[in-house]
Amino acid sequence: MKQINHQFIRAMLFIAILFMGPLGVAASTPGLLTDTELPQSPVPQVYVTEGVGKYTVMTNAVVGCEVYCRINSGEWFHYLKPIVFTEYGSYQFEAYAISDNHSPSNIVSNSFVVDANTGANLVDSDTDDPAIFYYNGFKYKINGSTVALMRQKDAMISGDLVIPSSITHNGVAYPVTAIEDYALYNTHNITSVYIPSSVTSVGYNSLSWSPAIRSIDVDPNNPNYCDVDGVLFNKSKTTLLFYPNMHSSHYTIPDGVTVIDYSAFEAAFDLVSVTFPSSVTTLRTSSFACCYSLASVTLPVNLSSMGPGVFHGCKDLKSVTFSPNYSKITEWTFENCTSLETVVIPGTIRTVGYGAFMECWHLTDVTLSEGVRTIENKAFNGCRSLPVLTIPSSVTSIEAGAFDPCNSMTDIYVNPANNYYCDVDGVLYNKNKTTLVYYPIGNPRTSYTILPTTQTIGEKALQSVRKLKYLTIPSGVTSISSNAFNYCDHLTDITCLATTPPNAASGAFGYTDCAAITLRVPFASIETYQSTSPWNKFTQVVGAAVGGDVDGNGDVDMTDLTSFINMLLSGDAPGYADINGDGNVDMDDLTALINALLNP
Repeated sequence: MKQINHQFIRAMLFIAILFMGPLGVAASTPGLLTDTELPQSPVPQVYVTEGVGKYTVMTNAVVGCEVYCRINSGEWFHYLKPIVFTEYGSYQFEAYAISDNHSPSNIVSNSFVVDANTGANLVDSDTDDPAIFYYNGFKYKINGSTVALMRQKDAMISGDLVIPSSITHNGVAYPVTAIEDYALYNTHNITSVYIPSSVTSVGYNSLSWSPAIRSIDVDPNNPNYCDVDGVLFNKSKTTLLFYPNMHSSHYTIPDGVTVIDYSAFEAAFDLVSVTFPSSVTTLRTSSFACCYSLASVTLPVNLSSMGPGVFHGCKDLKSVTFSPNYSKITEWTFENCTSLETVVIPGTIRTVGYGAFMECWHLTDVTLSEGVRTIENKAFNGCRSLPVLTIPSSVTSIEAGAFDPCNSMTDIYVNPANNYYCDVDGVLYNKNKTTLVYYPIGNPRTSYTILPTTQTIGEKALQSVRKLKYLTIPSGVTSISSNAFNYCDHLTDITCLATTPPNAASGAFGYTDCAAITLRVPFASIETYQSTSPWNKFTQVVGAAVGGDVDGNGDVDMTDLTSFINMLLSGDAPGYADINGDGNVDMDDLTALINALLNP
């Protein structure tokens, strides 16, 4: 070691104290995300519907997205309603979606050719099928000795649909016995539907997303179905099958109903409130999805079964009261309920399911009551306004990715009585602190040293971490799980103090530009890291700051003192400058460095 000038060191220390006062790492405030950092809007669907003499282009985007489109590489324009083509020609239709705080989605396209005589799409036409024919403007299909109302390709078809009990086609009379799956799905202007006694099968989603329907009327002699004031039920009135959007903005489900069927209320855009009787026990998949005006929900008191996505896309939903007898918030139940701000999950709920609150953008306050046990993957995915979360003592399982990405989450706290998890300064660890479970990506600190007791960095533990730049991995870490460092492009410096490179899964650094990150490792291990996958993705591998070697040149000298003081003055001291290994970069490290210089 070079000869030390003790007087100079003491002068430097005096200057540091004079200018800095009580030293520490300054906390930075997260800035606004740039366009390149924003999540991408969901890609819209582009599909076409075919009718006699016209060809209609439709798009279907996630709630909250706006769609822009162009035709044959022309100018982009705002997509507001279906576009109808009747003139002969070849067309390419392109579209993309954009939504609040998201970057534009990828562009999708659909090519088609309009026939000069019929207006049918020559790329995708079924008009040559002899079993398919039109009757009163609606498409039907012969199935042996019977006829079914099939899916209508013309979304702009309009009027009152009276399904006949039989149709004569080419001189043969056929009974109409079925409404096929998706028969009227996404038709915009059908105002009512009459179902005759001959129809014994109403297919899945056959009436959904038909916002102009005001009533469904059923022949009283129909053996399988009936209507109650224009709402479709099974014959015994125990299952509500379809609720027309234009029926009423406030609806009380009749007593005696036990099941709300698949998509029964889906896209009932004007429904503001619904009241459940105590008889309801089952809400099937998507039963209230995309009820845009639904403001509050009190779940049935005797609810025992709920399918996925029941309230998906209810963008005005602000209040939810849970059933005391139901134990799981199922997959995607409240996905994209963008007006939810406060949720109290009672202790009777044992599981918060996969994606249960995914993309609830304005959710700011979640209370997990004692009794909740499991938080599944993506349960709070994309809840970008949620700042903190407290884990009760009852929780026994938190799946990887449960809070990813929650861009504003700064801290996770755990009830000290929990036997499976704990928090240290707002970072989630398992109880014995051997596994880093989750680092809140909205925490404003720029530098972090993982606890020295840590042996494993868990799956997705630091995925998408945003204002963190410097990270120190202690020497005891032996395992890094898949996706632990996914999308960590804000990290500029990683110090790994393990002499032997930790066993890292092949996808541990997925979608992270490792070439832009400086990797600091023990000097004797540099070549080992450079030859071990996936550590060999790092092209900048240098010696770690050990024992006061702040600049990593292999020697502890005056340049280290100068470098260290400059780091402290900048308010952005990196984690590898944590000389005493206590997880902080502060005056104690300056003292340790001076002692190292004075006592070589």
